[in-house]
Amino acid sequence: MSNRTSYKFILCETRKECGVLDAPFKELDVGTKKHPSELFIRGYKKLFALYGVTYTLQFRILKARGEDTYRRLHVFIGIGEATQNLFGWYICTDEEVMMTPQEWSGSQDPKDGYNRKKKSYLDRVLNQGGTHELNASSVELQLDIDFITDNESCSTPTMIIKDMH
Repeated sequence: MSNRTSYKFILCETRKECGVLDAPFKELDVGTKKHPSELFIRGYKKLFALYGVTYTLQFRILKARGEDTYRRLHVFIGIGEATQNLFGWYICTDEEVMMTPQEWSGSQDPKDGYNRKKKSYLDRVLNQGGTHELNASSVELQLDIDFITDNESCSTPTMIIKDMH
């Protein structure tokens, strides 16, 4: 994850379906275009496991001085041969309960909930890596978020958060 904004993002909750998540640092600090803040999260499957890594992550979105925006960034990561290599994200209020990976993928409309362009920052679409853009803007927070993947079954997605143009 790369942050080029005046917001901080704090990993505050994770929900696991399978695999192991390695996130030694939980904060994505304020950054700029020239000096972005970076957060690296690594996932790996357990030895002798059939599935890859499937998690949902929740980040608190804070203003630079630490003041809560009462908004949360939710991220879905499913990497591996049996996980369909699905990715997604959306922003919601802090009152919304975080979904498990099963709840998120199970709540998708089979005709419209997968593999299409993201409509807005509220859209919970899940895409297989590399198939469609997962880019959207939040006018309220003045953010553009790009979630970049490729079409490899064990790819690592990259999220770039930047100020709105």
